[in-house]
Amino acid sequence: MTEPGAELVVPQGQQHRLWGRTLVVVGWTLRIVGTLAGLIGIQRGRTAGTAQDPWGTPYWGRVLMAAGLFVVGSLLFLAGRFLAARGRQHVAHIIRTLDEIGRKPFVLYLRPFADDPVRARMPSPDPNSSIGSVFRLSGRTQEETLRRLFRPFGVMVAIGRPGERLPLPGALRAYLPLDDWQDTVARLIAQARLVVLGAGPGPGTIWELVEAVRAIPPARLVLIVHHDEAVYEQFRRAAAAEFAARLPRLRQEKGPGWKPPVFPAYPPLTRPERLTSDYVLKGMICFGPGWEPRFIRFDPTAPRRRSRAALAKEVNRSLEPLLRYLKEPGTAPVPGSPPNAA
Repeated sequence: MTEPGAELVVPQGQQHRLWGRTLVVVGWTLRIVGTLAGLIGIQRGRTAGTAQDPWGTPYWGRVLMAAGLFVVGSLLFLAGRFLAARGRQHVAHIIRTLDEIGRKPFVLYLRPFADDPVRARMPSPDPNSSIGSVFRLSGRTQEETLRRLFRPFGVMVAIGRPGERLPLPGALRAYLPLDDWQDTVARLIAQARLVVLGAGPGPGTIWELVEAVRAIPPARLVLIVHHDEAVYEQFRRAAAAEFAARLPRLRQEKGPGWKPPVFPAYPPLTRPERLTSDYVLKGMICFGPGWEPRFIRFDPTAPRRRSRAALAKEVNRSLEPLLRYLKEPGTAPVPGSPPNAA
């Protein structure tokens, strides 16, 4: 086990903070210039057939110019997002010792490392939105958005993926040796104000799930579901097998009548025929006082849940009971019940 004051592993690459700040500034500049160029292009395209041109440019020339401004503006905007995100990797704080983590309440973010490249992506244009919506796209990655959602619970901390050269934007990274991580992660699980676990079928993720169920109260564990039904079913089967294998030991600690959580089936969409694009975050699983899981599905086909803003509001509403419970466990209702039927 890594001792609290011991120096942790650092990524293979080298951070350059001045270069990172420069990339952030250049990125934001490109986003602003790209937005202005793109919006001017859209406006000129709308008025190409009616506006008077003092230079006598033919209609097709005005349309071509408007399209060029829009395309160039879009490319500048998207390039600016990429450069700013790259800059944030260079200025991100890396946790050097475990002593840094326990100084303030923190959220421990655990997930399959294979998900990291996907969580590092930024939002893509919504096909159902207007042509100018590209310039309203957030520059935050999926993990940075997740960090903002759970910010009321504390600073988000994650174990860095072995071998990555720079930390990804989002949670603060701590890097552990490949052959000495379970004891340290178990200690962090016990210390965290909240554990956020990305559901996945990998053995490391399943071990972390069982360890969290063993070590902390149900209200301090939230599972987030990013994958489709097929991967979630693999997760359900792997979790059930691991709980069955460790059930005798768990009952020694929790009592002979203790029952492990039985995860519900993947909830269907309300109107699957209306689905054009799904949310990145498919849902969350919270737990009742007896480890009864409740799957909260974020359904893009349900009424008034079409936009990303609607999803953010739905997630915040789902987290409000949990936040109240963690602040006032004796007076607030326990989140996670009643459970959905399997």
